[in-house]
Amino acid sequence: MEATGKMMDDELRLVVMGIILAAGVLAISQTTVGQFQFEPFSTISILGSNMTLDNYPQNVTVNQTNRLYIYLDNQEGHLSYYEVRMKLGNSSTATGPDSPSQAEQIGTISAIVPSGNHTLIPVDFRIDATATNAKLIFELWVIDSNGPHYSGKWNQLWINAT
Repeated sequence: MEATGKMMDDELRLVVMGIILAAGVLAISQTTVGQFQFEPFSTISILGSNMTLDNYPQNVTVNQTNRLYIYLDNQEGHLSYYEVRMKLGNSSTATGPDSPSQAEQIGTISAIVPSGNHTLIPVDFRIDATATNAKLIFELWVIDSNGPHYSGKWNQLWINAT
């Protein structure tokens, strides 16, 4: 009888130890998950005339209307008001995340995108003079209570116009 009692005590200890271990794992996982920080971001992409990442115009006719699509993705955690500034430069036109391009602005596209959503916007453009290696730039600007500010995100296409 004494052996049976000791065996039950050992089993009870194992069960209690298992419960303590499970509670510890659960507590640690909750602490780790609770410290996860969401990194908000926005995305801009240029899509070709067939709404995919190809079929971009490389050679266009002067004053001909050409269609592209702008894809905007909002993962900021709040509703965002975006402005895409379309600019036309050349091979020496600087583009980068630190400051907007000084190229001539040829168009503006505005969109309001809810958090966790994206939108696809058709964009028509024309180049009004012949050009070799023209740089068609799409800059993402955010408009908030402080006014418009450059997000540091941009895309570009190289185009020849004849």
